[in-house]
Amino acid sequence: MAPEDKLFLDASVLIAAAASPTGGSALAMEFCNARKATPLVSRLVLIEAERNLRKKFEESVLVRYYDMFAGLEPHVLPTPEQREIEAAAEAIRPKDARVRAAGRAGGGSGYRGGSNCGIRYGRVTHGWA
Repeated sequence: MAPEDKLFLDASVLIAAAASPTGGSALAMEFCNARKATPLVSRLVLIEAERNLRKKFEESVLVRYYDMFAGLEPHVLPTPEQREIEAAAEAIRPKDARVRAAGRAGGGSGYRGGSNCGIRYGRVTHGWA
């Protein structure tokens, strides 16, 4: 049975987790690996993360990125519709609207992106409000 909490992970989290296995983003990945939350990602997030890892980091970080997904089984969300992107652009920088729209459409109970939220006491502490 899948966990009730769904945690949307953006590219900055995936990159940070691969680059620093002891940081907060790595903790979010461990949380998902422990099946305490279902990880949600979008195709655009996966593409952005891999592109930036290839461009800015050594190969060992890219390998760690691939290893993070071994057995993780994230739910890959569909690309959001234009109206969802436009609605998201009202609350966030337009360049990030596609990512926010995907996360909102995925029904996540929380968003782990950069320093926008965190995990506390085994529960997601920041929602989409």
